[in-house]
Amino acid sequence: MDEDGLALFDNFLKMLEDTFPYADVYYRLASNEANVTEKALETDEARQIALQMVRQAQDSGGDIPQLLSVMDKMDFFVKYPDVLKDLREEYCHD
Repeated sequence: MDEDGLALFDNFLKMLEDTFPYADVYYRLASNEANVTEKALETDEARQIALQMVRQAQDSGGDIPQLLSVMDKMDFFVKYPDVLKDLREEYCHD
């Protein structure tokens, strides 16, 4: 490849770099990594996370039943309905 060909190739590479959707690729990579991480959690680990949130709310005088209602709607905890059910039994004495 001569110098003119190299210059054209270099311009072509720069054009590709300028039009490459980096933000979309990075977003998809981050989403996939988050999905893998979420799926990898065992129920016991999810329970520990939920328990920590409940205890923090309890220490600060928060409303535990309301917190658990909010947690019911969180994408993360939707996958672990038994965790929230157990916490309700333990912390919500209605």
